[in-house]
Amino acid sequence: MHIRIVEKKDKDYSVIQGIYNMVRNEMPFLSEIPDIKNVLTGEVVYEAIAEGEAIAFISLWEPDNFIHYLFVSPSYQSKGVGLQLITHLLEVYGKPMGLKCLLENANAVRFYKKNGFDEKYHGTSAEGEYIYFELQ
Repeated sequence: MHIRIVEKKDKDYSVIQGIYNMVRNEMPFLSEIPDIKNVLTGEVVYEAIAEGEAIAFISLWEPDNFIHYLFVSPSYQSKGVGLQLITHLLEVYGKPMGLKCLLENANAVRFYKKNGFDEKYHGTSAEGEYIYFELQ
């Protein structure tokens, strides 16, 4: 599948909010975020565009090279979109790159392990237990 990855520059986060809400409907253990724009303040955000529509997004807290959010619309999951977004960040920002993944999110845990992220430690947040992954 061909996708374009573009930095989100406009102020309209309704599509990103919609992607998050669709994923959350399938993973109710995720926190409800009524206004995703607020939690992305200060982060760089990229969208994956396919057939003229945003199908996924990734956000990065630049000072720590930390992936804060990576969400792919359910109908586009397991098609390489998430990996393309991560690859783009690596090309622009380099390594190391870290992220936290909820232990309960088994598909995401498998995804990060499969794509070379190393498990560094476990912790607990308000959403539950997580694994801190890093790509060296």
